Amino acid sequence: MMTSIRRRVGTTNRGFNMGSSMRAFAGTVVAGLLFLVSQGVAATELEEIRAGSLSGDRVQVNLRFSEAPPSDVRAFAIDSPPRIALDLPDVGNALPSRETDLNVGPLLRASSVEAGDRTRVVLNLTQASEYQTRVEGNNLILTLGRGVSEADARTEQVVEREGEPTATTRSARPVEITGIDFRRGSEGEGRVEVDLSRSGAEIDVREQAGRIEMTFPRAMIDDDLERRLDVVDFATPVHTIDTVSERDRVRMEVEARGEYEVISYQSDRQFVLEVAPISEAERQARAREEQEFEGERLSLNFQDIEVRSVLQLLADFTDLNIVVSDTVGGNITLRLNNVPWDQALDVILQTRGLDKRMDGNVLYVAPSEEIAARERMEMEAERDRQELEPLRTEFVQINFAQADQIASMLESDEGGQFLSERGSVTIDTRTNTLLVQDTQSRIEDVRRLVSTLDVPVQQVLIETRIVVAEDTFNRELGARFGISGGRTRGNTQLGGGGTIEGADSSRGGGNIGDVDIGDRLNSSLPASGDAGSAGLSILRSGVLLDLEL
Repeated sequence: MMTSIRRRVGTTNRGFNMGSSMRAFAGTVVAGLLFLVSQGVAATELEEIRAGSLSGDRVQVNLRFSEAPPSDVRAFAIDSPPRIALDLPDVGNALPSRETDLNVGPLLRASSVEAGDRTRVVLNLTQASEYQTRVEGNNLILTLGRGVSEADARTEQVVEREGEPTATTRSARPVEITGIDFRRGSEGEGRVEVDLSRSGAEIDVREQAGRIEMTFPRAMIDDDLERRLDVVDFATPVHTIDTVSERDRVRMEVEARGEYEVISYQSDRQFVLEVAPISEAERQARAREEQEFEGERLSLNFQDIEVRSVLQLLADFTDLNIVVSDTVGGNITLRLNNVPWDQALDVILQTRGLDKRMDGNVLYVAPSEEIAARERMEMEAERDRQELEPLRTEFVQINFAQADQIASMLESDEGGQFLSERGSVTIDTRTNTLLVQDTQSRIEDVRRLVSTLDVPVQQVLIETRIVVAEDTFNRELGARFGISGGRTRGNTQLGGGGTIEGADSSRGGGNIGDVDIGDRLNSSLPASGDAGSAGLSILRSGVLLDLEL
């Protein structure tokens, strides 16, 4: 017999519905036990439940019986809310109370219920915990705590599955994931089934933004199970299941889509996670049921009192500014004891067909039809204002994007939120500019859109240089230089040419003697081979300068 606890999740980050889960758990326990009613009288009775602390933040729970405990005890755990349930067949309940307060470590209390020849004991915890069971004489001892299997290294007598021997030897070892399977339920729910090497393993389940993460601390897994399962073809809210082995744990991540709720429970050596779809109507109905009231508590007891008077009392109690419509009337009889004032207000309004709207720090109360008509008139007035608002024309410069692409986005169905029915956009491709004609508010929306989209994209600059190298290329520099002098006077004469001989200025008007050009060189270091050259000759006051490069 397995019991499941439901908790709400969705595409938004929502908390677990712990209150409704506890009520569902209690109802399921009672219904299951009533089904087991029979006429026999149990020979063995549960006489006492005690709990004490052990080293290493562990807790030991001792269930004492009048005789030896049954050999086919069934144990299973639930993650949300954290519970450990023990089914004791052929056992009567001799405890003085159904509830036993323990308050030791994560253990809060124990609940015991007898139905026919069977007793169920439920341990209420503050957090999910690993556990082990063993039998010593007339006692069934259950040890709770993180890493309890590693701490208890001795040989223990452990309660196992039905049909298997109860006396087993368990040494200190981590839990091992032996199998991962996925199935589709009859109502479209997705079932993730994880097979474990032993019962009582610690499992942490968390969800956020469409992802459900299951963590198995101190767990091992084979390499062939460490993979992704694509289960989108099963038509359930579950799309993928990723299993990853990390340093000291195994983490499974389930991706779900749409509106759904999660059921998670552990039965013996199998952990099951169910993701069931829910409709929008169901989600809204449950949201109303889960509405929380946080106002200061009060008590009201009136017979045939005017509704307006009750609203005035609530205004005085809460120091709220309340405006009541003239159409609100009638009397009401109510008796509310120690309830939040906001819940009392909602009860009164629903009873008389009224509704409320908050405007700043003023609460307006009127019949529901009147408020709906008022809001409808406000919407129509706003629509008329937009239709009568004058049109403006503005130029919007596009710097980086293409103007035609921005215009296509504005004119598409998706862009209807930027342009009104009277608005239009024109493109000037030469200057990459938009000409927008619409109301002022719509043009401001277009400018905000352009400022977001018209940004430079990242680019990569590639520079290329081509270099040609040849081994036949040679570069040399040579020079011939000389200074000659005499007593001859004359004007300055210049000569130029490809060589010194061609630029000999002494052949002009001046003369310094019949001296060969080669004898006038003080330095002669010409370049070898066929090379270009330039010559210069300067004659002034009997001094001749010869230079050739």
